Amino acid sequence: MGIVLRTVNESSVIALEGAIDISSAAELKAALLASISTGKNVSLSIDDDTAIEITAFQLLWAAKQAAIARGESVTFSGQMPQAAIDLLKDAGLEVSQLIA
Repeated sequence: MGIVLRTVNESSVIALEGAIDISSAAELKAALLASISTGKNVSLSIDDDTAIEITAFQLLWAAKQAAIARGESVTFSGQMPQAAIDLLKDAGLEVSQLIA
């Protein structure tokens, strides 16, 4: 559980698992910075058992803005609860649902 960073083709993929809250904020920030610094697009995989608190949403929004400034993208995928999808979309973040 936690935050797992890996490279897949032309993207950096960050998988978020379990509770992503203030206690994991530093780890999430480090993974986001490492991903954005590669010059590759960033994809965040979030499954329905992942609980994301406001601190994590703030980091995700900031990462999206940093990526845009560099001409890159940050996208979200996974089997997320509809409430999480709506919150991400309301914040202007692109979300694509994966089909199981």
